Amino acid sequence: MVEGNNTSPSVFVGELRIVDSAVLPSGGVKVVNSWGDWGGWDNIPDGHYWITYETLKYLQSPIYYYYNDFSAAYEPTVLAVFELSHPYRDECWIKLGIGDPDDPVMVKDTQAYFYNGSTATLYSGHLPFPSNAMAVDVSEFAALINDHDLYLEVENLGSTVGSVDRFTVEFYSDYDSPPFKIITGPLGAIADGPPSRFVASTAGSLTASELVEIQPLPRSDAFGTTFLERTPTEEELARDMARIGVYEPGRNYNVIVDGFGTGLMPPTEAEWQSMVRLDGISSGIRAFGTLPDSIDNSATKYFPPVGSQANEGSCVAFSVGYYIHTYQEAREHDWDLSGVSWTGGYYGEPATSQDRIMSPDFVYHQINEGVDAGSRYYNAISIVTLLGASSWAEMPYDPSDHTSWPSESAYREAARYRGAPVGNLFWINHHNGYFTIQDDADIDLLKQLLAEGYCLSISVHAGDVYDNLDSHDATQWDEPREHRCRV
Repeated sequence: MVEGNNTSPSVFVGELRIVDSAVLPSGGVKVVNSWGDWGGWDNIPDGHYWITYETLKYLQSPIYYYYNDFSAAYEPTVLAVFELSHPYRDECWIKLGIGDPDDPVMVKDTQAYFYNGSTATLYSGHLPFPSNAMAVDVSEFAALINDHDLYLEVENLGSTVGSVDRFTVEFYSDYDSPPFKIITGPLGAIADGPPSRFVASTAGSLTASELVEIQPLPRSDAFGTTFLERTPTEEELARDMARIGVYEPGRNYNVIVDGFGTGLMPPTEAEWQSMVRLDGISSGIRAFGTLPDSIDNSATKYFPPVGSQANEGSCVAFSVGYYIHTYQEAREHDWDLSGVSWTGGYYGEPATSQDRIMSPDFVYHQINEGVDAGSRYYNAISIVTLLGASSWAEMPYDPSDHTSWPSESAYREAARYRGAPVGNLFWINHHNGYFTIQDDADIDLLKQLLAEGYCLSISVHAGDVYDNLDSHDATQWDEPREHRCRV
């Protein structure tokens, strides 16, 4: 899916694609953006444009994805709820774990971060924690929680002390009803020095029948999609880093173009080293190569209306949070968004169904380091898979605010709307991957993903696309051009 424009190095989000022999004889992808349909950038004011397959290959376009093909609605069963008092969110590395904190059975991070082997960089912002609790779904711990204690760990990366003012573990058999059991953990200071640990006595706290009640149900059927991923070769990594770019500290990636924000940051060098590359998929639904003539996931009832990020650098959050995650959750819950329109233009909002449309700000505010300078796919996808995303109704989008963290009710709602199967890769900071369009095999892989029902993100340079749109809002180049998408 997509978000649409950026003049910062490779940007945005691509989404669906369709083959239309009348307009795009060689085929192409449909890209939906977050600059609305009233800015004069397109010839047909509908908020999307087309990029031909040949152009994708010439640009070596990067495609980003995360696991989101769920067929059963998810319900959390175990929540860890905690509240911190500390003046700096980016100095408190918060983890939840099961077992001995010195030798845990499983650990879950609660923030977007990167760890280079010796130092953690948190993208939380150099601002105080909200004056409310965070509620984090830890249902992936359910099978182990009656055998081990659950702990909260806060590692103080600075010298300023703080405190844990609330810490409970809640158990649910029905997330729409109050928890059937709450275990209260200890409180205390966040020290300057070794990690501060707070252990809730969950071991042996549940009966056999209660333990059965909290086991999360499977979220995908047996005929889902398997991703064939691997570590990029050194040659591939060097090529992709040169093409897509490497994050430059201190750079503002929110370049304002015609009044609209952009904001895509490329991965850091350390993030590049940790990313996986998609080689193919194995589908239980269809054989590879057996594809329909056209696919348009934006034409389904699950897709939200084309929106506007206004002047905020939230392109990635609009792509991942608003478009893709809304589509995924609507599909999972069978919500019909076909009648929803965007109202208010540049500073607008979805006119209806805001309780079923995901909030870009829930994602953006937790990954932008407290400044409106853009963000990365890597971190946005970490948030929607680790924590989920709240609805627009719980956390309305405000382009003038890029620092406020979610309320407790927003966190609690987000726990229901997570972006990957519980128990899959949640104790490491890897939840997504990428591939680049180099040849026809990559085009076929893109087609297959879209045919499987996925919405994807594509990074493009706004100047490369908008300066070359024809009367059909398609860009098609007959020969390779200089890659202006480099950082």
